[in-house]
Amino acid sequence: MRPTAPHGVDLVGRSVLDSAGRRIGAVQDILVDVQSNAAEWLVVGEQPTHIGHAVPMACVIVQRRGGGVVVPFDRGTVESSPDVELDEGVTVDEEMALLRFWDFARGRR
Repeated sequence: MRPTAPHGVDLVGRSVLDSAGRRIGAVQDILVDVQSNAAEWLVVGEQPTHIGHAVPMACVIVQRRGGGVVVPFDRGTVESSPDVELDEGVTVDEEMALLRFWDFARGRR
C-alpha cells in the first residue's frame, strides 16, 4: 500500500464524522493498493501527527453538502484500530491486522 491516491486528494483535510454527525477526526490520507491503484483505506487522525487510523474505503460516505466524510463507526472504534504510520505506508502484515480488526469490528469473526 502506498499513501495518497491522486483521485482522493480532495478528501484530505475534510472532517470525519460518525453516523450521528459527531466529528471524530480529519482525513489525513488515502492509502492505495499498489497493484490495482484502488483506494483501499481512509486514514483518520488529527493534524499534525504522522500516525492515524485506517478505515476501509468501502464504508466511507462523502457528504455532498457540508463536505464531511461519514463512517459508520464511533470514535472509540476508529481509535482502537491499528496505528498507521503515514510516512511508511502499510506493509502486508499491517494490512492483514487492519483487515482482521475491521472484520471483527463489523461483527465478522
